Amino acid sequence: MIESIVFGLTDHHRRARQDAAAARLDRLSPREQQVLPMVVAGKASKVIAHELELSKCTVETHRENLVKKLKLSTTAELIRLSLQATD
Repeated sequence: MIESIVFGLTDHHRRARQDAAAARLDRLSPREQQVLPMVVAGKASKVIAHELELSKCTVETHRENLVKKLKLSTTAELIRLSLQATD
């Protein structure tokens, strides 16, 4: 019984963390939401630019804005937040 209570609390905490991460990502512009999964997939700015028919500079600006808008410091934190939202 204690195990099921602990699991329930852990699951609740995980869902709360997932919801909070998803809420943060909902603040992104449509274009930022389009770039984010490509960044998470490890695609280079040049590749993203080609696929979205944008300049590399524009993609790099979107990448910078993603990190700033979400108040993160690194791309790794951006990836972690994205994964938490879909966990």
